Amino acid sequence: MGLSKLFVLTTRSIHWFQERGFTPVDIDLLPESKKQMYNYQRRSKVLMADLA
Repeated sequence: MGLSKLFVLTTRSIHWFQERGFTPVDIDLLPESKKQMYNYQRRSKVLMADLA
């Protein structure tokens, strides 16, 4: 598949993802299609894992 990054959005489990290597990142790093669907009212945190 050639994936190099994995993004997750969470409102409650940020510590669990960080313990597994995910790093908090800015919303601007999301792929454009996901960024357009981001719901600011949910205030989800965006995390990323580098798969490369």
